[in-house]
Amino acid sequence: MGLVFHGSVPTFADLPASGQQQGDSYIVADENDKLYVWDAATTAWVEGGSIQGPPGPAGGAGPRGTGWFVGTGAPPAVIEGSLPGDLYLDMATGDVYSLGEAPAGIPIGDLPALGGAFEGGFYAGLWSDSADGIATHALVVAPKSGGQTSLVWRTTNTAGSGYASEFDGFTNTEAALAAGAALYPAAAWARGLAIGGYDDWYVPSRYELIALYRQFKPGDASEAFNSEEPGDGVNPHMVPPAGEYGAGGFFDSNPSQTSVLAFRDGQVQAFDAATYASSTQAPTATQIRGVFFDNGMLLAGNKNVSRPTRAIRRVAVIP
Repeated sequence: MGLVFHGSVPTFADLPASGQQQGDSYIVADENDKLYVWDAATTAWVEGGSIQGPPGPAGGAGPRGTGWFVGTGAPPAVIEGSLPGDLYLDMATGDVYSLGEAPAGIPIGDLPALGGAFEGGFYAGLWSDSADGIATHALVVAPKSGGQTSLVWRTTNTAGSGYASEFDGFTNTEAALAAGAALYPAAAWARGLAIGGYDDWYVPSRYELIALYRQFKPGDASEAFNSEEPGDGVNPHMVPPAGEYGAGGFFDSNPSQTSVLAFRDGQVQAFDAATYASSTQAPTATQIRGVFFDNGMLLAGNKNVSRPTRAIRRVAVIP
């Protein structure tokens, strides 16, 4: 293990007070046989937990004590055989780390190519909730058949609450649904979907909808200057973050038509040349934000107007 075991002492007070080296270790008998290890960086004894777990029922084996792992440098994300609460000793610095749960998610390297079949739909790119260029999720867009509707966002053209997030469509959709399925038909439709064995579909937020346009622009129209919603396609939550369409000027064809053939004009998964609705309430609270999928123009319109809505879901990722 890389530790230097010196036996046991009756109490903590009996541990040596001087002369110890990094990794020296003892068992303290009156503390349920806890292991203590000398940490040279802090010049202190570090508790390593009980070496032996409590007895099991009817004489069976009890749970194991705290596991120790060693290495050079900070602990890796996953240590085979470790459990939450185990300890790790960095032999280079003497630092001791308490290990937690292994991060959950799909390794980024295991994701398919853009537009590839993935978890009930099609992979739609990496996403960062923190908008810092570090991926937290992979976006998944639903198949057009069964995953697109023309239901209105709200049956009355009035203000709502709880769905103003520009990047978290799931929270927006849940907030709308909590106000009443009959009042929010598109939200109820999305949360009621079960596609490919997955039932966590939702209506995308404004930034998620912009990401779908950038990844799956169906045609080759030029981007028109957007006078209604500022930003011209800026998306800090995409990975890597996206700047303005083209150079932010007039009629600059950037992004280009999608490279994914199934999402191009006339193909089975193509977005319509129409304004798709997001789940993000606009500053004028009787309106909902949207994106025109012909040229990317960012718009806002009345909530009780029928527009296409394409469901998405997202999946946690790890490096």
